[in-house]
Amino acid sequence: MKKKIRLTFFAKNILLMSMGILLVGVLLTTFNVIIQKKMSLDDLHKQYIGVSAYMQEQIGNEIILKATANPVAGSAVEKELTAKLDQVSKTNPNIAQAYVFSAAIVNNQ
Repeated sequence: MKKKIRLTFFAKNILLMSMGILLVGVLLTTFNVIIQKKMSLDDLHKQYIGVSAYMQEQIGNEIILKATANPVAGSAVEKELTAKLDQVSKTNPNIAQAYVFSAAIVNNQ
């Protein structure tokens, strides 16, 4: 036997309003998350561009060319480059690592 649930006019209105409020809340939360994600990624990209330009300005091409010509660990050029990269990391604490060439290890160096 089926039992019909009968709601009064007032109960139907309360139920529909609650569902509408819940739907609007879910939509607003979803849009807010999407917008915040886009804003934070844009901000991170701008910071990346700025820090890259700053690093290039601080390090200079001379040191990179010297280090490329003589990629020996522990050389004077490598120590100077490491000191400048450490200074960049101290200036911007969001930078954990910086690679001038690549992160790959070639011939144990």
